[in-house]
Parts: sequence; structure tokens; C-alpha cells
Amino acid sequence: MGICRCGRLAFGLLSVFILGGVLSSTRAAAEEDGQAGARPAEPRAVSVGEPLRALIEADWIDRDRRFVVKKSGEPTPSAPDSQDVTTDQDATGGCDGVKNGRCGFHTASGEMDPWWQVDLGAVHKLDRVVIYNRTDGNTAPRTKRIGVRVASQIENPEFAEVYRHNGETFYGVNENKPLVVDLQGKDVSARIVRLDVPGRCSFALDEVEVYAADDPQKNIALGKPADQKSISPHSFPGTRGHTYKIAKPEKPAEPKKAVFLLAHTSEVIRRGYDLADRFRGRTNLARLDKLVARLQVLDADLRKFESAADVPVDVRREKYLAARWLVREIAFTNPLLDFDKILFVTRHDPGGLYHMVHQYYGFCSNPGGGLFALCDPFSSDPKVVNLLEDSLVERGRLAGSKLLPGTFLSPELSYDGQSVLFAYTEGKAEGIEWSPKASYHIFRVGVDGSHLVQLTDGRWNDFDPCFLPNGRIVLITERRGGYLRCGGSAPPYDSPTYTLHSMESDGSDMICLSFHETQEWHPSVDNNGMIVYTRWDYVDRDTNVAHHIWNCHPDGRDPRSFHGNYPVKRESRPWMEMSIRAIPGSHKYVATAAAHHGLAFGSLVLIDYHPVDDGAASQIERLTPDVPFPESEGGKPMIRERMAYGTAWPLSEDDYLCVYDAHARNRGIYWIDRYGNRELLYRDPAISCLSPIPVRPRPCPPVLPERTTQTAAAKAVPDAEGGSTIALMNVYDSDFQWPDETKIAALRVIQVLPKTTPP
Repeated sequence: MGICRCGRLAFGLLSVFILGGVLSSTRAAAEEDGQAGARPAEPRAVSVGEPLRALIEADWIDRDRRFVVKKSGEPTPSAPDSQDVTTDQDATGGCDGVKNGRCGFHTASGEMDPWWQVDLGAVHKLDRVVIYNRTDGNTAPRTKRIGVRVASQIENPEFAEVYRHNGETFYGVNENKPLVVDLQGKDVSARIVRLDVPGRCSFALDEVEVYAADDPQKNIALGKPADQKSISPHSFPGTRGHTYKIAKPEKPAEPKKAVFLLAHTSEVIRRGYDLADRFRGRTNLARLDKLVARLQVLDADLRKFESAADVPVDVRREKYLAARWLVREIAFTNPLLDFDKILFVTRHDPGGLYHMVHQYYGFCSNPGGGLFALCDPFSSDPKVVNLLEDSLVERGRLAGSKLLPGTFLSPELSYDGQSVLFAYTEGKAEGIEWSPKASYHIFRVGVDGSHLVQLTDGRWNDFDPCFLPNGRIVLITERRGGYLRCGGSAPPYDSPTYTLHSMESDGSDMICLSFHETQEWHPSVDNNGMIVYTRWDYVDRDTNVAHHIWNCHPDGRDPRSFHGNYPVKRESRPWMEMSIRAIPGSHKYVATAAAHHGLAFGSLVLIDYHPVDDGAASQIERLTPDVPFPESEGGKPMIRERMAYGTAWPLSEDDYLCVYDAHARNRGIYWIDRYGNRELLYRDPAISCLSPIPVRPRPCPPVLPERTTQTAAAKAVPDAEGGSTIALMNVYDSDFQWPDETKIAALRVIQVLPKTTPP
């Protein structure tokens, strides 16, 4: 039976409100109908097309409020709401002689193909260009593909590329490692020297120096006129001082009104052309060509207004929204959007202490939400199904009950697309307590809402379930014992530790996979069959910054980190990498860069373990540069407003489902790509969405051999070797080079024991 056949709902005297009210009313209607049997009736689908259309346009209008235009007419995706600084004023900080490792200039966050240039005043034959990178706050890797272009005339310049960097991170004045572009003997002459970074980048440098062949000791760029593509909230006339820190303004600016500038609509149309080019050859060409033809008509129509002295705002609004709807149609020709249902949960952000550990204690939950499917998400009339609307628990302490009201967390779809795991708490805590009625437990249900069973119970919080290829389930639970090591800011919470465990598909035979003494989160299985997860590496580490990607075998063996937990600077990369998922057909992972003193939301990143870890961000690439990393960039005051993105589900290295809200309050489900495109698929104004997952089968990773004897199945197999296996390691074989003639005389073995008392 399908789950998306739309039917009429008899609400009786119930009122129907937009989206959130619709769903809550259907639940109430189901209760009035009486309790269903063990196998519920087919879940009913609620059309949300009309109210969703208004929310989509509201999202676009909000983006227009954030849009500014460069004085020359070049658009930029994000910039300050009000700031008396121009592009040329900000750009002068890149050639003013001040070198301090900070921003000499800063283009818009997430700018496409950003550039900065200096006018030397006359044509000079060049000897070299010296580029001092910005190195504070994890910024140096942004410019590793920087290029140098030159032009000989100021009017209608034609730029020629004379250098493109090789992808290695370079540094600046503090490290005494600027990038020196040697042009000696290469017959390069220029009046304008332009630096650019291809693709999307928040482009900022400290200082740029240019030296001529006839006087190689004189910086001929010093104090000369400069310009750049766009400005940002960090733009400043000149160079920021040594003590500059990003901080909230004392008095927030008034909200900016949408003005629907024609330049913004032109930018939207350009994005439509770019999307069509990306999908061409991989989608229905006839449909795509028709959409592009409509886009060309709209583009030509828009150009008619270029010479008009004043275009009424209602006309500008009409053209802007028309372009948005058309580009949305083009976006949905993406061949990777070949599914018709999205699984997700709705939930309120937890209360209690604002902390990455405490967000998963059941007594911190705020009741409300459920398990849903969004049907026909790329159509003009999506529908929402409450999968548990008529479902009764068939097994466990809550047998015979509906999961109401409670709180839902961490849904996971089986590889065949037929079963769903999730965590749920009744949320009946009467204060700070660990009890069956207050903690999260694991449940399983069919994707159609049938056969709802409770798999775990007790005083422990059990959450983040994930299907393993061998049929078992990995999860996070507090059952190992032990307590949070610090938590001095959290009294009187007991703060138990939670780590990786696994169990059979029916909840039996639970074993501990990780005896780590601090918290772990969000296990998933990568393309190689390994478990990837987040671990808080605590002892002998900076307590706030070491929560990054780890992996291990499905039986818990050989846990390893991808990048070390000793960053060169604590601001040099995300402090947490959460909600980690392997990207199909890739060795890379998507993750959420989150805060220690926050929830599992922030900015999305790609993790690539192939580059050598440089103690900073060599293995990290920003997917959503419009949102800085919470806490590591900007400190505690900026955490809440930067918890915008979360729970990304990768479709490719370019395309993702995720949740997002520009104001970090009411997150909806979006499709995004790495090029800055973003389309709202669903939002419930009453409650946030979480964890969107396409409902369809997906390849099952390989089953890796079990090499431990913890599980009941392993214990039943005779040990033919009659012993255990140990690992021998050569201490001289290290990631770091030993000094010459080093001789190891002794080894110190340290056992880290769990903390046995509450903080």
C-alpha cells in the first residue's frame, strides 16, 4: 500500500491551520475516530501546496532583503544590511602597507568568483607579486586556488591569467610565509593586477605587494587605488586593527525592506542558466530547453527596463518572483531528485542547558512533533503524511499506546527503504531525571506506519539508531556508564556519558562497541561498511574543540580519527563535526560544523581525508560559506544565530537535502547545492523539521567480518585459533619525523578510565 494517496479529511468542529495546524488537526481527528488495530489504516495525506507557496515566496522575499548591489551593478549574494563603506574603500586595505594577519579587505560571504584588483597608475613590467594571506579564524585555505590576472588598460580591460596557485595553503606575515608569484623574465606588463579565486569563496587577504622589474625593491601597489567585486559585513575603510573581533552591534539594525532590485532578478536568472548548463545531458532535454526558452524571454523582458528611470516596485516584485519560480522549475529537473517521498521528523529545539551533550537528554526535550513523509516534494502540490497517525505500539512497555505527545529524534531508513528506526521520549520528566518516561528509547516501524515496536527501554537515553549491513543496529546509549568529565557549568545535571553500542534488530543482545570515556554521537555507515561518528576526544585535549569525525569497524574495532585533535589554532577549523554522512560514489563526507556550547546545527562542510592534515582545515571544505562556523568563528555571542543548517543528506558532492532557517529558529526542508542555490521544499511554521531522507532503496555497504567475540552469534562460533589477536606497531613509523639518532628507551602506557562520579 502506498503512503501518499490523498484523501479528504473529516475534521468535524476542528479548525484547520496552515501546515502545523493541519497536521495537529489530523492527529486529533484520528483520536476521535477511536483506536485502530495493530495494523493501522493507510495514513492520510494532507495537501500543503497552497500554504507552502506562500512560505516559499516569503523565503525568497527574505533573501531579497539581504541582497545588495555593487556600485558598478555587479550583484552579490550577501552583504551588510547598512554600512557606509564602498568596494573601493574596503579594497584599499589590501595595499595600504598594514600587515597584521587579518582582513585587509573582505568580499561578500559566499561570493561567486570573487576578485580584488589594484590600479598601478601606469603600465609596468613586473618582477613579482607578493600575497600575504589572512590567517586568523580558519581562513587561509580559502585562497589555495588563487590566481593572478593582468590588464594594460583601465577602460574595458582584457585580463590575461599569468599565474594559478597549485592548491597548497599559503600563509602570511605572522608565519613569514607569503605567496611569492615570480614573474621575473616572463615579460609580464600590467597597469591593473587582479587576484581572483574561482568558484564560491569568502575572499579576504591581508596585503598585496607588486614589484616592478626596473626597481624590484619598491612596492608600486602601496597606496594605489583598488577595487573588489563586493563588500561584506566585515568590510571596513582600510585595514582592521590587531584587536578587531567580530561582535554583535550594540543596537541591532532595523530590518531591511525588500526592494526587488532588477540586478537581483538578473542574478537569479543567471543562476537559472548555470543550473541548466549543469544538468544538460543528464536530464530530459526537451523539458529543460522549454524552461530555458522561457528564461530567455524573461531575461529579454527584464532588459527592457534597464534604461527606465524608475520601475514601480510592484513590477520589480512581479519579475523577481517570476524568475524565482522559473529557476525553481529548472532546479527540479536535477536528475538526482528522482524520488517522490522524503522521510523526516518534526521537533522543537530542546530546552535546558545550551550544550552539545545535554541536547540529547530526554528531560531537556520539548514535547511535540512526529514522524512524517513529504510526498511529491518537487511538484506544485506536495502532501504530508503523519506516518504514526493511527499507529499503536505492538510490543514493549508502551504496547497499545500511541506515541503522543512526546518528542522524536534521529530517524533512519533501512537499505531496502521499507523500515524506519527512530528515537522517542514520552517527555514526562518532572524535573531533571533519568527514567523510562523521561529518556529516549529506540522504536522501529514500517515506512507505511505499520508494525510499530519498541526496541529499547529503561532509564538510559538510547538514540541515533542506524542499520548495519550485517542486520544489527548501531546506536548511542548511556548504558556503558561513566559521567561527563567537566560539566562545571551544568550543575545539578548528572550528565552521564553516552557511546557507541550495537544490538540485534529486535533490540536483544546489546553490546558496547566503544569504551571511550567521553561522549559520542550520530553513527552512520560509509560506503566501505565502516561506522563513522563524532567522538569527543577529551583527555589531554582542549576541552571545547575536539569533537570530530572518527571511524571504526562495525564490531567496534580499530577506532581512528581522520584529522588530529591538536589544531594549530582553536579558531582554525570547526569545533564539532556532527551528522556525518558518506557521499554516494565518493570518498568524502558531509557534516555539520557545530558549536560546543550549542546544538547540532551550524554550517555545512565537506570532509576529505585524502589531503594531509595540516592542523587546520586542509581536510575541510565549506559548503555553505554564508554561515560561519559557530563558536570557532565569532565566539559564544554568535552561536545561536549561526545554527542555521543541519542534518544534511548527500545526493552527490554537489547536491544535498538538509534543514535550514536563515534566522536559526524554524528550520524547513531544503534542497541545496554547493554553488549557493537553495529551494524550500517544506516548512511547518509551528515546529522545526529535522533529518530529511529520500524514501527509496539504496545500496547496502559491504558486510565486514566480525573479529570480536562480544555478540551472542560470535560467542556461539568455536574459536579455531584458540587465542586472541594483538597488534604490533613500530613507534618509529610516525606521522611526525623523529629527530635524527632518536632511540626509544621506554614506553608509557596510559589507561583512561571512565569518570565514576557526576560532575
